[in-house]
Amino acid sequence: MINSKILQKTNLENLLLICSELKNFKPFIYFGTLLGITREGNVLKNDDDIDLCINYKFKKDVLKKVTRILEFKINKKVCNKYFIQLIRKKGKIKTFVDLYFFINHK
Repeated sequence: MINSKILQKTNLENLLLICSELKNFKPFIYFGTLLGITREGNVLKNDDDIDLCINYKFKKDVLKKVTRILEFKINKKVCNKYFIQLIRKKGKIKTFVDLYFFINHK
């Protein structure tokens, strides 16, 4: 079983790294990540992923950017037009970054 503090620390690292790399695309936290940051001031202890939303118009550029980040690999098994999952393995810990793409109809 993975230590929840180590998992939380790794997820926070993931959040900071991905948001730093994708800042030009204005990602925002969502789902459990938003809950943890709002309620606890940190990512949730036992959550295995980070959830981010990004405008669909940036998807191609986001894909180019994330494929250059060596720590992360795309999980092609679960990706679709509006969702990309990144996997990061750090020792025995496997964490995920879920990128949800939304369409702005304005």
